[in-house]
Amino acid sequence: MNMALSGLELRWGNGEAALDLIHQMGKCEGFGGLLARGWRVANREMFGEKAKEYEYYIPTVKGEPLEGSGFKGIQIAQAVGTATATRGACHLRSRYTLESFSLPPQVHKKITGREVSSDPNEYEGKAWPTIWAETLCSVADTLGICKFITQWMTPGFLGFSEMAELVEAATGNPMSVERLWQVGERLTNVERLILLREGVRSQDDWLPRKSFEEPIFRGPNKGMTMDPVRFKKLIMEYYKEHGWDEYGFPTKDTLDRLSLTSEMNEEAER
Repeated sequence: MNMALSGLELRWGNGEAALDLIHQMGKCEGFGGLLARGWRVANREMFGEKAKEYEYYIPTVKGEPLEGSGFKGIQIAQAVGTATATRGACHLRSRYTLESFSLPPQVHKKITGREVSSDPNEYEGKAWPTIWAETLCSVADTLGICKFITQWMTPGFLGFSEMAELVEAATGNPMSVERLWQVGERLTNVERLILLREGVRSQDDWLPRKSFEEPIFRGPNKGMTMDPVRFKKLIMEYYKEHGWDEYGFPTKDTLDRLSLTSEMNEEAER
């Protein structure tokens, strides 16, 4: 990074320059102010048309750079979770971690309520475990429980029934698994309404081009790429399971069921 572009001597080990850059970012001044607007904005302003080429090698979902696993279809349910996560490519929002355990379908059913293929590369039925994981994560967030001690992490940890028992023990009020599930549903749908208000649409519930174009180059899935037709079908299945239309908008029936009609109206007015 040269001085002419940044105004700072940004080289390895120059702590003073790094601190200056942080202050610039906080004050939205100079080169730091450009970085504060996000890496994608900075990339496009700095490199123009060439930026598109660079962005191909920094794959993102909803502007959030991908983490190192799951985005090339090694685990299909996890890929659905990555594409649809409300805060971009975030593994702590809706990743079905249990897909990595090669559990028998009946074990998945005991945990999630439905059988799920033990083959991580199988597309069929992989929308439901994504929704289960995202709802579990939503409930854990509302209760302030670390996901690493829930079934998001491993089968033997806290699930919906255990968390319902915790709520009852802490509050003295009855709490059913069904009611707790609806809490998670409401949270996911409110987040969806906010995203829609901000301009996110169904085309944003997708994986980067690399996932469909570049084969995995090593390991047991060598040569594999994501199938865009089958993956699109899964996204539509995910919407349907949620009670959303084909464009990813919660239907009126869904909002009425979750008592979110007023929230929809408020978001529409903003």
